[in-house]
Amino acid sequence: MHPIDYLVLGLLALLVVLAVRYAVRHRGRCGGGCAGCPHADGCRSPKKRDPGPK
Repeated sequence: MHPIDYLVLGLLALLVVLAVRYAVRHRGRCGGGCAGCPHADGCRSPKKRDPGPK
């Protein structure tokens, strides 16, 4: 293998590690698209406040 091959493999390994780290840190959180979610009625996401008329 050439040195560039090791560089590409190292970069891919780094990206996999970062993707797994992100997935573990954000585990169990809602993605935000509640319209198509079958569990939208039980969503605990914060609601936007209505500022009311100005």
